[in-house]
Amino acid sequence: TGSGTGLGLSISLGIVREHDGRIWAENATQSGARFVIELPIVAPRPTGEFQSTPSSQPVADRLHVLVVDDEASVRVALQRYLSGRGHEVETTASGREALARMREDAFDAVIIDMRMPDVSGEQLYGELKARDPSYAERVIFTTGQLVDDTVRTFLASTGRPCVPKPFEFAAFDQVLPARRAS
Repeated sequence: TGSGTGLGLSISLGIVREHDGRIWAENATQSGARFVIELPIVAPRPTGEFQSTPSSQPVADRLHVLVVDDEASVRVALQRYLSGRGHEVETTASGREALARMREDAFDAVIIDMRMPDVSGEQLYGELKARDPSYAERVIFTTGQLVDDTVRTFLASTGRPCVPKPFEFAAFDQVLPARRAS
C-alpha cells in the first residue's frame, strides 16, 4: 500500500472482519508494534463433499464490475470481496487502461479511485460523461481525500456515490446497482 497512509492496515482489518476474525496491535518489546490476527478455525470438509460457497445474490443480479485503482492491494482486496459476492470483477491500475477496457467491454459498475498518477478520477469521470453519459451513471468513487474541499465539491457535483478510504467492504453492497445495466 502507499507509504505511511495506513490503508494497508484498513484493508487488513476489512479482510479479517470478513472472515469473522479479530486484529489488534501490541507494543513490541524492543520498539514498534506487533499486529495480531485471530481467525476462526473451520472444520475441513470430508473428501468428495466440497461445495462452493453459494452467492448471496441470484445469478441474474451478478454484476460485471471494473475496479480502477493504482494501489495493487486495494484492487486485489476489492476483487476478492466482490467476486466472493458473486460478481465478475476486472481490475486496472490506471485511468488510461480503464478507458481502453471500457471501449472493449461493458461494465455494470466502475469503481474509481480519485487519486491516480496518470488520469485522476475526476478526469476519468469527465471523459466517461463526454463519451457516454450512461456510463458516468455507473461510477462509484473511492477516496481517502474527503478532507480536501476540491474533492468534496467535485464529488457533490457528480451525484455519484463515494466510499471513503479506509473503507468497510460492506459499503459497496449498499452502492452497487441492484441489477445489470445491459
